Amino acid sequence: MHALDSGYSKDMAHVYYMGKTVDGALTMSFKSIGGGYGKDAMNVYYMGKQIQGAITVSFESLGGGYARDTSSVYYLDSKVDGANPWAFQSIGGGYGKDASQFYYMGKPTNGVNPWLFQSLEGSYGKNTPVFF
Repeated sequence: MHALDSGYSKDMAHVYYMGKTVDGALTMSFKSIGGGYGKDAMNVYYMGKQIQGAITVSFESLGGGYARDTSSVYYLDSKVDGANPWAFQSIGGGYGKDASQFYYMGKPTNGVNPWLFQSLEGSYGKNTPVFF
């Protein structure tokens, strides 16, 4: 068995996440891309579960639980409604932003200016002059 990162491993016949078989994963093309995400030539996975509708060729992990492809932004295994994948940035601690909206754990947060927000240690943040 060959250990990858983020809990994934594979052998000649199967891909595994934390020792459990990843159903449908293609061993020859599978790779871990960090943050619990993995992909093969056909599908994208989060913690060993397939993410429906994700575009494999453009899918990338952004860190902090976020990922994107050319059409969507994801937080863990769910799409982030309304987020712009071309402008989206993960800023750590579950926080993310695009050109017009600020997000916490994949949900839009009103009243926060995405360009003034700073992620602090842990899950804290500052949107001058407000702290979260």
